[in-house]
Amino acid sequence: MLGPDCNGARRGFLLRLDAALEPEWVRCFGAENSEIVSVAFDGAGNAYAFGRFSGTMEVAGDTLTRTDLTLFVASLDASGADRWIKMYPAPAPTRADAIARTPDALFITGSFRGKITLGGGWLSVPLIAPA
Repeated sequence: MLGPDCNGARRGFLLRLDAALEPEWVRCFGAENSEIVSVAFDGAGNAYAFGRFSGTMEVAGDTLTRTDLTLFVASLDASGADRWIKMYPAPAPTRADAIARTPDALFITGSFRGKITLGGGWLSVPLIAPA
């Protein structure tokens, strides 16, 4: 059931099971180093996957390429088809923790060191040298 983009290096995937726990569809995220850490859903059955990747990944016709681990949120419809993807670059280590959905918003949580851009410019955390 896993498609060709699921073979090879470490790849994140999202598998939808029906009420009898039988697979309905699987979506592999094509970056050579990707992971999905949390998923949220809305009332229409759309999925919102939150994770991080490095390498090249294509979702919804957008090709994203990063050499460092970068946070992303991708949305799939109820049939597993791509809807959109958004990435949040950070030149320093990042960690994706969780995603939650309300009727009118998505919330993601994670951590970063140094700086990250979340759409409104760069956020910075001062790095403190050990004493």
